[in-house]
Amino acid sequence: MSDSDPMALIEHLLPKLNEKNLAFLELSEGFSLEGRDAKLRKEFYENRTEKSFREIFKRKFNGAFITNHGLT
Repeated sequence: MSDSDPMALIEHLLPKLNEKNLAFLELSEGFSLEGRDAKLRKEFYENRTEKSFREIFKRKFNGAFITNHGLT
């Protein structure tokens, strides 16, 4: 997914997805822990208490919540 503000998009979609009683939601974590992503990840989470998408969004989704990165 590509969006100008993906965090706001996910925040908007989660209540609507909860209404659908989905069994699970899977999101790509967005950053790996290596290379260029490590710097981006550090900057993205720098001012947050949460350190992953799971920590940010799991409490807002009623079903199982799966995050991954780099799986094909």
